[in-house]
Amino acid sequence: MAAVPRRRWLFRLLAILVAVVPFVLLECTLGLIGLGDPQTQADPLVGFSSVVPLFQLDEEAGKYHIASYRTNFFAYDEFAAVKSPHTKRVFCLGGSTVQGRPYSIQTSFPTWMELALKEANPEVNWEVVNCGGISYASYRLVPILEEVLEYEPDYIILCTGHNEFLEDRSYAATKQIPEPSRAALDSLVRLRTVVVATELCRWCAGTEPTDEPNVTTMPVEVNAMLDYHEGLAAYHRDEVWRDVVIRNFDENLQKMVGMCREAGVPVLLLQPTSNLRGQPPFKSEHTPGLSDAQLQRWQELKDRANELAKTDLSAAANAYQQAVALNPEHAMTSYECGRILEIAGRYDEAHTDFIRARDEDICPLRMISELEMTMQYVARDGNVPFINLHEFLENQTPSHILGDEWLVDHVHPSFDGNQQIGLRLAEEFISRRWASMSNINWREHSEVRFKEHFATLDKSYFHRGQRMLQALRGWTRGEADGPHVSTKFPHLLDDSNEPPSTD
Repeated sequence: MAAVPRRRWLFRLLAILVAVVPFVLLECTLGLIGLGDPQTQADPLVGFSSVVPLFQLDEEAGKYHIASYRTNFFAYDEFAAVKSPHTKRVFCLGGSTVQGRPYSIQTSFPTWMELALKEANPEVNWEVVNCGGISYASYRLVPILEEVLEYEPDYIILCTGHNEFLEDRSYAATKQIPEPSRAALDSLVRLRTVVVATELCRWCAGTEPTDEPNVTTMPVEVNAMLDYHEGLAAYHRDEVWRDVVIRNFDENLQKMVGMCREAGVPVLLLQPTSNLRGQPPFKSEHTPGLSDAQLQRWQELKDRANELAKTDLSAAANAYQQAVALNPEHAMTSYECGRILEIAGRYDEAHTDFIRARDEDICPLRMISELEMTMQYVARDGNVPFINLHEFLENQTPSHILGDEWLVDHVHPSFDGNQQIGLRLAEEFISRRWASMSNINWREHSEVRFKEHFATLDKSYFHRGQRMLQALRGWTRGEADGPHVSTKFPHLLDDSNEPPSTD
């Protein structure tokens, strides 16, 4: 009789195998023939109302240049329509850090890189094209990369991570899915069989990814929440949104790396810089669940620490650490603790608190640790060249805590910072044999060339940059001149954030 149950289990197992094996074989077959690669499929979470080219052809001049209708977000740059045999073409994609804000591409790191490469390898006509878009996040770089891969690039540089939280990507449908189910669904949509079936269904139905209800449709250009007056009011702690943004960043990086690999174009990933010691958090909220008594104790610890700071820095730092332990998700508390620890010379501890302050910022305008780790994983897992620019500049800072020494605001490098990055990139190209070094004194010659280039810039260039820096600082405080944030994002505001009365 015992053999009967065993026989039943055997039949069940065989039935499962019969059902599963064809899908396994199909998945393997699709992989062998190169169909259904999830890295090249359309973004399952973000689509665009339309995609317009970044560059347009000037047939008379024989050049491609940044389209006039894109210059609100991109600085003018150009390259030859017909690539000469002695030309090496590099496209640098990213946000305003790549563009060189608060100034422009004339003092951006891609420009310094180009000048350095020309000194190191003068036999080559180096074209380093600046595709840095103001407030551009990774999902907006995907269509740009798709375009520039058509322009015979020799190398692609991707520097992204600061702008992932700027736009309202609600992911409403995704938020309603429980976390375990979201993980399972994420694995499912990465199967080649599912990718091919999805694309086939779209083709039969004549629809695009943006037609689907679960996809957030974005406007053609950036519509940042901080472009609206009192835009900070639209930011609140939202762990589900944060998790999905991080996952989408991973998908976008994987996709872009896959696109470059498929095109046979080497890609270099750059982790951008963040001002830790010189930039307080833009918005803080208390750790959820704290009682009134705990909040009172937190305030007492802070008051005590500020009083002790006048006479005993060590005791003040210890009191602040207690306040952080009580209210760990309050970004400003961690920042203030970091400042006291830094003044006390306890740099390692200060660095930890500055990182926590950046990561707990309710308005994350700087690349958070989860995004940094994602980029590092993508580079390591895909054997992709990678430079940690934050670490590079931080190692040249006496306290090893990156701040105002190399940056002019929360993320943008100074003139010296951009020059150092440009030289570092030229070194990377030489070390990887992407560029030869026919001039052994290229670094010294580059510094002379940098000074000559600086001398060509008139006073108005620097005045415009200073005005932009002041406007940028106001923008980060929610002081933009646009309409009140409630006119565009009322669903993100609570009752305390009504627009001011016009009576």
